[in-house]
Amino acid sequence: MHDAFERLGLAADASELDIKRAYARLLKACRPDEDPVAFQQLHDDYQSALSICRARQPDGRAVRMPSPPTTSPAGPDAPASSGPLAASAPLDFPTFMRELSVQGILDDPLRLRRWLDGRPEFWSLDTKQSTGRSLLLAMTEEPLPLSNANFDTLMAFFGLDELVRGIDPALVVLLRRRCQTSYAPVGLFLAQQVSRTPTDTLSPHYVARTFLSTWADMLRAGNASQLGAWLTLTTLLWDALDTTQASRDVLEIVRTQRPAMTSASYDVMAAFFDWPRDALATHDMTHAQAKSDRHLAWLMSDGQRNELARTVRPPKDRYVDVQLAQKACQLLKRPFSWTYTLWLCLSLHIPGHLHVFLSRLREACGIGPSEASVLDRYFDARAVRFWSDAGDTRRMSAARGLMYLARTQFVLLLEAIALLSLGPFFGVPLHAISRWAPVMLATLACGIAWYTFDALLFWQRRPPPAHPAGRVAHAALIPFLAGITAAAGLAWPAWYAPTEGAAIVVLLFAALRYVSGDAERRVGAIVLIAMPFLAEYLLRSRHFLNDVDLPLLKWTLEPFCLAAVAIVFWLQCPRPPSASPDAPAA
Repeated sequence: MHDAFERLGLAADASELDIKRAYARLLKACRPDEDPVAFQQLHDDYQSALSICRARQPDGRAVRMPSPPTTSPAGPDAPASSGPLAASAPLDFPTFMRELSVQGILDDPLRLRRWLDGRPEFWSLDTKQSTGRSLLLAMTEEPLPLSNANFDTLMAFFGLDELVRGIDPALVVLLRRRCQTSYAPVGLFLAQQVSRTPTDTLSPHYVARTFLSTWADMLRAGNASQLGAWLTLTTLLWDALDTTQASRDVLEIVRTQRPAMTSASYDVMAAFFDWPRDALATHDMTHAQAKSDRHLAWLMSDGQRNELARTVRPPKDRYVDVQLAQKACQLLKRPFSWTYTLWLCLSLHIPGHLHVFLSRLREACGIGPSEASVLDRYFDARAVRFWSDAGDTRRMSAARGLMYLARTQFVLLLEAIALLSLGPFFGVPLHAISRWAPVMLATLACGIAWYTFDALLFWQRRPPPAHPAGRVAHAALIPFLAGITAAAGLAWPAWYAPTEGAAIVVLLFAALRYVSGDAERRVGAIVLIAMPFLAEYLLRSRHFLNDVDLPLLKWTLEPFCLAAVAIVFWLQCPRPPSASPDAPAA
């Protein structure tokens, strides 16, 4: 029975007031967020000791502090009071909260305690207790920017850290954390200044010219955290009317003048001033479009070239290339021309880089499919659409097909130039150059096969279509190709080379389908691909087939094994969910 009193460090006949004070003292060293098990044990001991103590009361009820009377200003007809506490002045609570915020941001507990001790309003115990309860309620609704040290000083001054006041300790811990979270950006902002902002430089009222000038500079900087901290500091001494007027002026400028700003900066202002959710919506632009447009305008401004390059940098790149980002901007701003665009398609890096540039820009600015027209204000609309499709390796499109066609035609042109220029040099007459036509046709076939391979692979990665015939074709494509390859190898041994090439293509197709989206499968895929080649090498070596006449086995083993491994890959492929009949086509 007395174990709870012993763990609290109290005697068995301790009063309820002693129990609550001991609990508050031990709670400072045993917080629920640091050691929940010890806190639970301490809380159980506190409840047990409190129950025993209350059972000893004559009426069985706890001893509670009397409610303090409401403090009212003394009039000329008020009765005179005696004692040193009668001279306390009435407290203006809103003004007190603003001044407390100013003292709290300085992170000086000794200065805060001296300021509290020097206020004559708190010489009255009743006023001090009622103010403490009002302060706790106000901080629950909107936490003040206080460091942990200032919060503890404030709680100790008003006695809110003692459980005799009937305060839930878990609520105090939660408020402490929220106040520190609110203070963190303000403290960081003050630490980055040349000197900390003194309290006497804060304006007690809203001055439009000074406020809007500094606000514009903060928007151009683009640091949302510093903007929020500056707003908190600037409005500490303002009343509700000043804050409302500043909110109206800022919102009017944002709507009419459309200044460049980051999306995070707008979110900070909207949360601070409590703007409506569709504050930027106009007759020609939705709220999301206006927000994305302002962020894009900020990134495209001349002073944010480094930030633009940092934003569009691919995740795998370690360094920021400002020149590469500016070159991408120039290519996208250039008026669209098919000749120049197809010439750029011959590059192996430009299409992918432009696609990554646009994708990262859309992601940073929050540009969705419905806000795609925002990019047209800064880039050529046709260039944006073409390079968004041509560089996307996850889907097939007409732009990507044109890129493959341009590359194939370029290779054919190089072959024709080489034949015409080198043929006479080696003594080959012009009428004999036509013998090289199969080579050029093979090059064209390779380009078509490359595009077909990519298209089929993309089709296999997508969910199967809703139509029954399409679902069957989607599921049976790899087994069908593997079966044709194996049958051709068995039926026409003399066609070993094309059969083996077809088998390798089918195997690569199944392997890419198998490893798509899962990097852990790549090692197993490499081992499986190497197995048929190793088996064929061993069976064709002298030690195994030197004295055995098995020409059919020698020439059909490899295509058959490659097709078998392709089937193994197909069986292990994850089955994507079926597409809905209403799903949009690619």
